[in-house]
Amino acid sequence: MKIPSRKPPKPPESRIETTQKMPAFKPQTGSWRATTGTQPAHPPTGFGAPETSSARATRLAGAPNGTPPVFTGFDNEKLAAPLKLQADGQPKSAKYTFARLAQAAGTMPRTKAEAEFWFKQHIAPGMQAAGFQIDWVKGDKAMIHTRENPGGEVVDFLRGADSNDPGYQALAWQAEGPPGAAPAGGAAAAGSAGPVRGISSAWRAIFEDILARLAEENPELVAANVSPEQRQANMAKLRDKFVAAARDQGIDVGWNKKRGDGPLSIDAVSFRTPEGDGVIDIGRAYDDVSRKLELQVLPVGGKPGYTLNNRD
Repeated sequence: MKIPSRKPPKPPESRIETTQKMPAFKPQTGSWRATTGTQPAHPPTGFGAPETSSARATRLAGAPNGTPPVFTGFDNEKLAAPLKLQADGQPKSAKYTFARLAQAAGTMPRTKAEAEFWFKQHIAPGMQAAGFQIDWVKGDKAMIHTRENPGGEVVDFLRGADSNDPGYQALAWQAEGPPGAAPAGGAAAAGSAGPVRGISSAWRAIFEDILARLAEENPELVAANVSPEQRQANMAKLRDKFVAAARDQGIDVGWNKKRGDGPLSIDAVSFRTPEGDGVIDIGRAYDDVSRKLELQVLPVGGKPGYTLNNRD
């Protein structure tokens, strides 16, 4: 009897799911580019031995709940654009490399326990492959070596962790400076301490008080259900009012040029204090016109582009 020959089964084709809402990126050897594919896994570096069964059970107990990522303090155009690369083909920005990896993960954490697992699982491997060293991750904070701060800085990457407020929680890049770093002494001249990644609680309280008063006195500028063009105009007016109110109190606040020398930020301002120069984002997700505009004090990274001319 003739036995029919059998051909070996073909291996299943790999499938890459795509999405238009959350563009991701796919790392390749020596090159990073934007793509609509999911993020391939990279072996993590510096996070211990292979996972044991008990560790896996613990991890799953704190796994994120599948909510799509929400960002604050990021530029929407940059979130959708390819990463800018250095001459060696690696990304320039740790912040937007983080954002691409978060988009590729497709979920975001809600608690500090979830944040630590999520970052180690979805973020750390890709960032280290891109040349950004990760020293440690604890809860919603990580010690990251960036191009601007090769010595490393502590980054709080989840706003509102453990707050149980989904409307407030968002992925962020709130750089707090080196571990253990203390604010510069008040004897220094304003701005002489150089760029700072965060602000002291005293300055934050002053800025928050000004913003709260502006929101109360200008309800039409924070109203929901307006056109995108009207929201942008309202945000610019609130920005200008904030600069004027802060300067009336003797605080050296100015408009901010993006990346230090680019166009004016609509929702961010620069400030100079004895602790140094910095930038704060004052409009929380201001482009979501379906919601009432919420004002915030969110320190953001990057070079301050301080100017007193808001027509540049």
